[in-house]
Amino acid sequence: MHIGFLRGVEAVEGALREFDRTASAVPNVWVNGHSLGGALAVLAAVRLKINKICAPFLFTYGQPAVGLNDFAERFSLELPGRLWRFVNQSDIVTRVPPGPFYRHTGIVKRIVRPGVLEAVVGAEEAAPRVPVSLSKIADPTTIFRGATEELAAAASDAKIERPALIDVDPVPLTEIELGQVQLALAAAETKPSEEVGAEELVWPSWFSDHAIAEYLHLLIEIRDAAGS
Repeated sequence: MHIGFLRGVEAVEGALREFDRTASAVPNVWVNGHSLGGALAVLAAVRLKINKICAPFLFTYGQPAVGLNDFAERFSLELPGRLWRFVNQSDIVTRVPPGPFYRHTGIVKRIVRPGVLEAVVGAEEAAPRVPVSLSKIADPTTIFRGATEELAAAASDAKIERPALIDVDPVPLTEIELGQVQLALAAAETKPSEEVGAEELVWPSWFSDHAIAEYLHLLIEIRDAAGS
């Protein structure tokens, strides 16, 4: 398991022990989380299973991978069919940690919508905000082009006319791409204090796929379309 995520769960062990009493007394338990919260939800569910409290169900949104290959395989054996992992478009957080060693587990449900190539255009529009000294290194189009084109191909093959769900993960980031992301985020966070409070972050437009509001908006649209 990723040591940072594991320590995040260990930091709230006292509160989790309180929850154990509730969880052991009910027929079903659901654990949910977005982004970092999704990673912690997976490890919290593992903890419940290891401690023989229950075998919970999980719904995560924009969750990074939390463990190595062995962890992913063990999770699929111990909690089969219990994790539904939602990924919006090419959400960059779902593509980290970088490299081939960390692996997702569970049932992936990736949101696809028409016009995904517009993400490349949005990335190109965001590029001028990156300082010239970083522009060639931290070009968001470089970071997103592969995943966006792959997503567009999937949408085209499925003849998608409205948001839908497919069972395909985006490609993980490479170490070089992660470095590009870090540089681009560092550049995007700086803005004159009169325009935004010092405590606020100004996220670049190409980060919008990660917003929980965007997840909810698209999932509600998919749900309503399925019911019509």
